[in-house]
Amino acid sequence: MRTRLSGRACLLILAGSAIQAFGLYHVHACSGVTEGGVLGLTLLLERWFEISPALSGAILNMICYFVGWRVLGGGFIFYSLISTAGFCSTYWICEQFPQLWPELYQMPFLAAIIGALFIVSELESA
Repeated sequence: MRTRLSGRACLLILAGSAIQAFGLYHVHACSGVTEGGVLGLTLLLERWFEISPALSGAILNMICYFVGWRVLGGGFIFYSLISTAGFCSTYWICEQFPQLWPELYQMPFLAAIIGALFIVSELESA
């Protein structure tokens, strides 16, 4: 199965990945509210071993993409790689600045709602 490459799709994926990385860094990472799956594991690795989600996200996603390629075929790999590059590079950029809302640690319910908005917006762009 051949995937038709689209510049518009690439831009939307990059925008969604940037929104997701921004939300993960500025909301989830500072609030103690976490995600599931690869995103949750990246935050867990950061908390336990001080491994940046910019690095662990790239490695974990590559493992998932390899398994996906073996099971589903290679058609989706290009867009997946763009998404990973967009997320990891944006997260790395965010790490160069202080977190915007560290006080969210005291408001986990609000942090969960705000953080979910960043994740949902990424899913909508895909």
